[in-house]
Amino acid sequence: MIKLKPRKRYDIAPLVGIDGQLYSAMKSLDIQSGDDVRYIGIHGMGGIGKTTLAKFIFNKISAHFDCSTFLENVREVAAHHGIEYLQETLLNGLGPKLTRQLDLHEKIKKSFCKRKVLIFLDDVDGWEQIKKLAGKSTWFGSGSRIVVTTRDKDVLAIREEKLNEDDVWHLEMGTLNLDDALRLFSRYAFQKESPPHAFRELSEEAVSVTGGLPLALIVIGSLLHNKDSGVWKDIIDRSKRIPLKEVKERMRISYDNLEHEQKQIFLEVAYFFIDTEKTKPLYMWEACEYYPRWALAVLCSRSLVKISDNDRIWIHDQLRDLGRDLVREESLNNPKKRSRIWVQEEAVQVLMSKEENENPEGLRLNCPVLEGYRKPNDWRLKRIGSIGSLTKLRFLDLGMVSFSTSPQVTSVKSGKDGANCSILFFVHLQNAKNLKVIDLTEAKRLERTPNFPTGMTLERLILARCWCLVAIDSSIGNLRCLSFPNSIHNLVQLKCIKLNNLDLGNFVHSLGALSSLVELDLKGTDIRKLPDAIEELKLLVELDLGSTRIIELPQSIGGLQNLKLLLLKGCEAVKALPDSIGGLKSLVRLDLSGTRIIQLPDSIGGLDNLKLLFLKGCEAVKALPDSVGGLKSLVKLDLSGTGIIQLPDSIGRLQSLEEVYLTQCKQLRELPQSFGALGKLEKLDAQSTDLSKGLPSELSGLSSLRSMDHSRSRVHQLPPSIIHLSHLQTLKLQGCFKLKDIPDLPPSLTLLDLRSNSQKEGWLLSNLTKLTNMKVEGHLYLDGIGSLHSLTKLELRLWSITTIPTEFGSLSQLKKLVLDCPKLNHVPEFPPNLEEMQFRATDIETAEEEAHTLESILVSGDRDFVITNGGAKVQVSDLLGKNILLYLSAFQSSSCHILLPKVVQAYHENKAKDEAFEVIFIPIERDHATFEQYFSRMPWLALPFGDQRISSLLTKLEIRDVPELVALGPNGQIITKEGRSLLEAYGMDTYPFTDDHIEDMDMYGYTSVRSAILVFIPHVF
Repeated sequence: MIKLKPRKRYDIAPLVGIDGQLYSAMKSLDIQSGDDVRYIGIHGMGGIGKTTLAKFIFNKISAHFDCSTFLENVREVAAHHGIEYLQETLLNGLGPKLTRQLDLHEKIKKSFCKRKVLIFLDDVDGWEQIKKLAGKSTWFGSGSRIVVTTRDKDVLAIREEKLNEDDVWHLEMGTLNLDDALRLFSRYAFQKESPPHAFRELSEEAVSVTGGLPLALIVIGSLLHNKDSGVWKDIIDRSKRIPLKEVKERMRISYDNLEHEQKQIFLEVAYFFIDTEKTKPLYMWEACEYYPRWALAVLCSRSLVKISDNDRIWIHDQLRDLGRDLVREESLNNPKKRSRIWVQEEAVQVLMSKEENENPEGLRLNCPVLEGYRKPNDWRLKRIGSIGSLTKLRFLDLGMVSFSTSPQVTSVKSGKDGANCSILFFVHLQNAKNLKVIDLTEAKRLERTPNFPTGMTLERLILARCWCLVAIDSSIGNLRCLSFPNSIHNLVQLKCIKLNNLDLGNFVHSLGALSSLVELDLKGTDIRKLPDAIEELKLLVELDLGSTRIIELPQSIGGLQNLKLLLLKGCEAVKALPDSIGGLKSLVRLDLSGTRIIQLPDSIGGLDNLKLLFLKGCEAVKALPDSVGGLKSLVKLDLSGTGIIQLPDSIGRLQSLEEVYLTQCKQLRELPQSFGALGKLEKLDAQSTDLSKGLPSELSGLSSLRSMDHSRSRVHQLPPSIIHLSHLQTLKLQGCFKLKDIPDLPPSLTLLDLRSNSQKEGWLLSNLTKLTNMKVEGHLYLDGIGSLHSLTKLELRLWSITTIPTEFGSLSQLKKLVLDCPKLNHVPEFPPNLEEMQFRATDIETAEEEAHTLESILVSGDRDFVITNGGAKVQVSDLLGKNILLYLSAFQSSSCHILLPKVVQAYHENKAKDEAFEVIFIPIERDHATFEQYFSRMPWLALPFGDQRISSLLTKLEIRDVPELVALGPNGQIITKEGRSLLEAYGMDTYPFTDDHIEDMDMYGYTSVRSAILVFIPHVF
């Protein structure tokens, strides 16, 4: 029996950034388990660190085996010396050569069947190498481990002649993140763990060029060692266009082993199809007989490209640069003779040229701001008739180019999206008979489709987001290879349909025949009803009916047993769901946002796999059924903007629930006690929600809660049990003007945003040692602030304090400080590391005025409403969070009458864009008849005539002349009292009236505005 002798330990530097891969590898190896023989494949692109990781593992575990060996460069050694040389090396380890009494292959099979061996085969590129060296697990004793590093994952693929599935474990190597990449780079560039300050920016730029590839980091770091900044800039700039020689040589090994068709696809991905949906270039590659599905599979297995989860093509930056450099080498001095052109200036030269020997296969024009074409009107290629002679052209990306002439395209086999591409380019397509794809996504000037010639073999026409498209040319009937919905029922293999914003005609009647359909996207179409035959789509997984005219779902929809996504967002005609909805046992996401649904059926509780339930904006929903407690898998519940009055007690049974959104649930006055039992809840967002009756008294059951936001709610106290929320990190109570009592808060908090009218002294600050960001407003005191050692940002708007505790100066981590304390007369020594400070000490009246909320301005006692023209009451609480414009006006003033039509026009324009926009008329007329006459001309809301709140409001504002406009921010703070002059100068584009916004308009011209509320106050002095 021959024993493998251990190799010497490899001298390698400490690993950087591959702790995760090391952990996965050690877990796969499981050297403590002695019951099996395992093969571990470490795969990834060249230069990514496979060998380094393998050597580290070999050093770490080789002592645990009877014998071990590490065969380096298997691919190269096999090519130069043959497989027998490797077999002999494996048998001899580091000892003398064997005398050949047995065939080497047979000797390997028989020598180690009772030994626990460790074998590393480095840089393997074919199954035959493994087959001759370690082809069967039965050759080795229990506990043996065979580790293979390779660029091709498929060398360890499970096939009939190969290894058993249970014997093989795979590990894919990834690139380094920015921090780890900078650390590895610094080791070689500076001989230290991080770059010096003077080279920090250049170092980060150098690292970004490498894409986190370890080999590239080592090469460029070594190259830049002891060089001055000028040399650094040159090397970095060159590396952005041309890959470094050592890196290129290592990666080119994988490219050189590809078939011709695979090489062509690799080059085209590197040039044109990065982050592109895979199906787009497939048509072109199929027409070129490149066998793209097989080619892509090979490229993926060799780590040259990847297909992401959303079916898009991805390639590493270094491999992209390799591909582009290979094309550059086709003609170093004459770019016009290269097969593919990506650099913008070179593409323009080809199009402007009359030379006949320039015939690229791919061309990209993507950037309108080339040197010499700076002005938009200049970036219109006046003469590109030569494009018709580019007979080899298969791919043309027009990007943002528009044309003033109509060039002729001859043999284009694939187009690409162009944001402003004029359709004039496609008028002369008569010679483009072999064109396979035209992608006009977001062609914003496109008004009609091209004139398609007879015999054209177009297979895909994409017109997504062509907002100006008004006509489809009748020649579309010439596209015999293009399928149209009229006969769609014959496409029994069809898996995906996406027909957005179209008139479907009788298309829906054919749906039931599409038995292979997996995804059906009909967003924005005119569909009003689904056929009962929808239940025949047994494989359907996704159904998107968002923003359609559909009125109801058929009972038969309950038969879709594989449906995971049902999206009805924005279907304003939907008022109810069928009871059969409970039969959708696979449903994961149900989105009813923006529908007019009144209630959920009781059967909703049967959706065992439902994880996401959205009812955002469903104002008619007043309650949830008790059966909702049966949604055992529910993770996220969004009830924002609903009319919900109360939540059922059964909500406490939702033990998988992690996120709840109750934003602007203005009729929800309390949460049930059972809410406190949601043990997995991590986020509660209840902004602008009433909650005037409070929160559950017992919150300790919310053991996973990390974020709680009750900003602008009417909550008046927090339960003492809040201190038991041991994972709570974010607590927002900004704008809670009714909050009177602050209990002791949990020490886990890192962010606290608090507005309270409580005058409590000594609320417990000292235990908030993890707090990094605190914003406090109101009448609170600051005892214990010196304990907040982690604080980096502090905003204090406190109306009662006169001094800040002396320990304030010990906040060593504090970087930013905002002090707005009107009674403050003494400030202790500032913290030592403070970088930014804003200090305002104003009188208490001004400070309180800035602290106003909409309710404190428009609510007095039981007068908490405004009225409509018909006399109906609207709660002020329904207007919370809006930007407000107070319009002070007098009916008898001619200036007011001149201004009124402008306000009316602005109202209608903004109302059409945003339903949140409102105007409130606050009358101060001498008699009721004048008020009625004036109000009748206004389409908005008002305070009632003679309301006591009017005089109080005028006193606060101190307006001396009318008409005038006073702008208030979302929290009620005064932004400007000179809105009239701004409105007359800029129109409604002046909104939201801030100094920064006005400066932006002066610099760039008028811009569109967001919604606001106009409060219209005519006043007679």
